[in-house]
Amino acid sequence: RASARALDDRRWRALEERLGRLAAKEHLKPHDIPWPSGPPENPLHIDPGGHPAVVRSQLRAGLLRWHPDKFAQRFANFFPTGGTEFESALVRVKAIAQLLNRLNAELNSAGRRSGSTVETPRADT
Repeated sequence: RASARALDDRRWRALEERLGRLAAKEHLKPHDIPWPSGPPENPLHIDPGGHPAVVRSQLRAGLLRWHPDKFAQRFANFFPTGGTEFESALVRVKAIAQLLNRLNAELNSAGRRSGSTVETPRADT
């Protein structure tokens, strides 16, 4: 799982570097986004048996990266205007954020039952 997360992070950094080099006439397509490579129920390859602080940290990073508003702010201008590509990508981002919010809520609920909670940011979708 750690190596898969590291690969996803490298792909994300490569996209950020590419954005810095994109010419005004070049555009992104949804397939250019380095989508999380984990299974649908755990897209970020988070180890559910991991230490709660590590799991919270991984969820926090994912929620910040896949927050729909932050994604729109960062990427909307790199998609063609008037096309459906950006909307298609945003639908997928929202689905990822909703899943991460659910995992976060489950983790916080488990923490409340055990007596310790640490809130992580929530991506409002």
